[in-house]
Amino acid sequence: MKVNIRDLIIKAICWKKGVARFADINSYLKEHYSSYNSSSTPQQITYHLRRLTEARIIQKIARGVYKLKTFRYCIPFWRECPKFSLVTALGKRNSRNIPEPLVVLDLLKDELSRRLKEHEKPTISHIKIITTTTALEEWKDRTEALSRIGEFKVVPEEYLISLEKISQLLVKIVDELEKETIPILDCTPLTKIYTIAIFT
Repeated sequence: MKVNIRDLIIKAICWKKGVARFADINSYLKEHYSSYNSSSTPQQITYHLRRLTEARIIQKIARGVYKLKTFRYCIPFWRECPKFSLVTALGKRNSRNIPEPLVVLDLLKDELSRRLKEHEKPTISHIKIITTTTALEEWKDRTEALSRIGEFKVVPEEYLISLEKISQLLVKIVDELEKETIPILDCTPLTKIYTIAIFT
């Protein structure tokens, strides 16, 4: 299977957490590109960096330094860039003792650590918790613990019956998060409207 230099360049920038120097990219290709040639490959890298900049996939932020516009392009290479964020939701209590965001965070950390056991330890740097004032009131004894792990996004109750509104909200949140991280959307409770929005 032929390796695409363009993909390797993106992978190299992901490996450097979204910002890489030309020297970093060149070094990465030396190790991972079987057809690397010290005379021609740096010129090919320059060409593809220019094309990626024109396509607004990356931006040149300093002399010889390139930054991804969005971490969306790191999704295929997520093991190279274990820098994540989480979008989850806090619903009504319904006799539960442990809020769902805490449950899903523990499950996610365990799963990522298992899958990345031979790679770098994953980080989950931003957590957005979509909720309502009603749900927060029902979980008032746990809101302090939740506020330590993430940021609440309180929405009107009407969002819970509007697929369009919750979809627009998710797009806005994900667009912001993927500037610096690979967003993971919690879709374990399949009956929630925001989870339905994820799949639509």
